[in-house]
Amino acid sequence: MKLLQSRKFWIITTLTCVLGYVVSCTKKDQVIMPVAGNNTSSLVSVKTTAAPNIDGNIEQAWSNAPKLNFTPTVPYPGNNLFTGYNGQQYPATLRSMYDDKYIYFLAEWTDAEKSVFVATWYFNPATKLWAQEPTSKTFDSNGNITRVALAKTNLQCYGI
Repeated sequence: MKLLQSRKFWIITTLTCVLGYVVSCTKKDQVIMPVAGNNTSSLVSVKTTAAPNIDGNIEQAWSNAPKLNFTPTVPYPGNNLFTGYNGQQYPATLRSMYDDKYIYFLAEWTDAEKSVFVATWYFNPATKLWAQEPTSKTFDSNGNITRVALAKTNLQCYGI
């Protein structure tokens, strides 16, 4: 009981705890914010006080979010899915912000045609394959165009 009342005991215990805390903090435990523009492999989300409008226009608030640059490549999953597009690359950037309730993403990519015309995908139970509506280009198994789209549908995209 006298040991717990000793001033020397408490000083040694306090120093041991402080030293243990300092030693246990390593660089791996720290959160380091990368500088905008120098980030090449991680998406950093920045806090915002106001939600961005999801209306197709990029607001000034997005300039605070660092860009993640990447180039996705269309994969070949089999069954002639994405035939004609396999291996094509589409350079893009991604940014992120969050508030107290939601997280927001801004994806940007080059679209030479500035097109909002798309052909939807559907599952064909007769063939048990996914297919595009007939408004899209058709390719053979070698990736050659066999039919050019005759009509296109204008679909609008909305934020979720």
